[in-house]
Amino acid sequence: MKSTNMLLKLLSIMIVFGVLVTACGAPATQPPAATEAPVMTEAPAATEAPAATEAPAGKIFDGVTIDILTFVGPQVAEPLQRRGPDFTELTGATVNIITVPNSELYQKVLTDAASGTNAYDGYLFAPSWIVDFAPAGLIEDLTPYVEKDTALEWDDVAPFFRDFNSYNGKVYSIPLDGDMHMVYYRIDSLAEAGLEPPKTWDDYLNVAKTLNGTDLNGDGEPD
Repeated sequence: MKSTNMLLKLLSIMIVFGVLVTACGAPATQPPAATEAPVMTEAPAATEAPAATEAPAGKIFDGVTIDILTFVGPQVAEPLQRRGPDFTELTGATVNIITVPNSELYQKVLTDAASGTNAYDGYLFAPSWIVDFAPAGLIEDLTPYVEKDTALEWDDVAPFFRDFNSYNGKVYSIPLDGDMHMVYYRIDSLAEAGLEPPKTWDDYLNVAKTLNGTDLNGDGEPD
């Protein structure tokens, strides 16, 4: 909030200064050109000012600064720092990325939220932590924002990740990425060995033990 207020004050000073400069500069040119009607024809140029201010007006978060906490490393911090200026260009908001060692991130977030310090506007952490924060009211329910943001395409996110980032049917975290673990198997090899596709880790280990050392590629050598 302080940074936002300071920024707003700075912008106000700059605006006032600009007005003063314009006011002081205008009389200097007006007296000698009192009879110069063409000066009056410059009015259309004055109408261009609103067009110049239209772009900043479209940046609804112009002057706002947000602090995001994450862990050190190229996996997350670097992309956020690199794309921060792009976000600023689109929205006007300044993004500060604060990093701490990954081993300290959980406690740092918990202490900040539980103490009410609120030094950070957002965190990047493991979705499994949501159960520690959401029931205590330490993080905001993002469901209304998700429902209104058509660009987010929440329905395009895999159901598992939507559920993993939610608690009691409410969205508390937006997934940055995700990994899907899948098992590929040879239908013919399992059929020849009389095995079913594995559904549990025990099934998986049984398939591995059964097929290990058999000739799977027909070269006469055990694999």
